[in-house]
Amino acid sequence: LRRHFGSLVAGWRALDVEMVGKLSFNEFCRSCRRIGFHGNFKLLWTELDAQGAGAVTLADIEPRTGQVVESFRAQMLKRHGNMHKAWKKEVDLYGNHAVHDVEMVKAVEGLDLPEGIDGKEVFQMLSRWPPSLGTVRLRDFDHDAERRFRGGRASAFALPPAPAVPSAGEEQLPSSRRCAACPKA
Repeated sequence: LRRHFGSLVAGWRALDVEMVGKLSFNEFCRSCRRIGFHGNFKLLWTELDAQGAGAVTLADIEPRTGQVVESFRAQMLKRHGNMHKAWKKEVDLYGNHAVHDVEMVKAVEGLDLPEGIDGKEVFQMLSRWPPSLGTVRLRDFDHDAERRFRGGRASAFALPPAPAVPSAGEEQLPSSRRCAACPKA
């Protein structure tokens, strides 16, 4: 997964297309075929689902990565309610949609994560590139949140509906009170 997608997290996102956080055996087989793996599914499944839970998670593939990513995600959601808002306020400090390791380190310092998890580790797990070359984008961590933000489907990130355009004779809001995204009346 790391070699093919650049990171375990990106590889997991390619497998877990529904973003549920776990895969049943059938979902796992379909996802493996989709990404081009044609090996022994049953043997790989048995190794990953060693506890017999009937589902595999990122933590089953690599426990430390699963723990770090889930801890980071849970704290961000706890503080902000959704990943886009959390990413924008805590991580993407420069607002350029490309987070460098320095920004991630600062973001992680402010979170209540288990001891031993630092920003450089989080950055390395999320980055598809060597840390000296790369950045992390929201889509690398949570493609679904990025897609919702970009308008792929209705969500908490959507702008509120534009107010109705006043008919002739109705008072219009002064331009200073209008939302920048609203059409000019």
